[in-house]
Amino acid sequence: VRFFAGRGVDVLTDMDNLYIFDKRNKMLKKDGLSFPVHPEFVTGSEKVPFVEHENRLYFFDQGVLTAYDLPSGKAAWRLPSVGVTTIQPDGDGHLFVNSTTAPAESIQYSQQEYINNRPKSVLIKIDAQSGKKLWESTRVGQTSHLTGKYLYATQVSSSSLSALTGATSADRFKLLRLDPGDGDRIWEKTIEGGMAVDFNETRILVQAGANYRVFKYLTLF
Repeated sequence: VRFFAGRGVDVLTDMDNLYIFDKRNKMLKKDGLSFPVHPEFVTGSEKVPFVEHENRLYFFDQGVLTAYDLPSGKAAWRLPSVGVTTIQPDGDGHLFVNSTTAPAESIQYSQQEYINNRPKSVLIKIDAQSGKKLWESTRVGQTSHLTGKYLYATQVSSSSLSALTGATSADRFKLLRLDPGDGDRIWEKTIEGGMAVDFNETRILVQAGANYRVFKYLTLF
């Protein structure tokens, strides 16, 4: 059993059910889970498997993303997607969701090797009101970052040398700027030995060991 404190509501989960409470401890909703919550969220991590935005709670287990109206707790829509890690509302009625292309059976058989069809990271843009997918892309990296009107994606890869030695200096970090409208790449830049740690519109802070660098660019749109 895991308790998560939210801004406007609190959430309690076990292996089978989700419970949503208001801040006066009144239960707003009990709903069955399609799949358990990922162990990452139940082992003392500060991360939470949901986002509150406006009058909605967007909650994800290992295989389904569900939008709950608040304060009624009614499920507005459900979207099957295995491996959701982050949800970012853009303030204009859309959600940007990082997930994977893994099939539902991969949850039960987590040790299964997918030699010919290895799951990929995927970024999905969703209409927050209806749950409809507007676009999805598997070519943008493992994580995304929304800041103002700018959408970025990051992809990290390590050389065989760094994998053997544990060194971080050989890590290769790819930064991509995406068009929020259709997910297409506007530009990409590869940075050796670093990792982006903060985004502020056209400024990106990159950490490389104990050093920090700020990348800034000019744009017409």
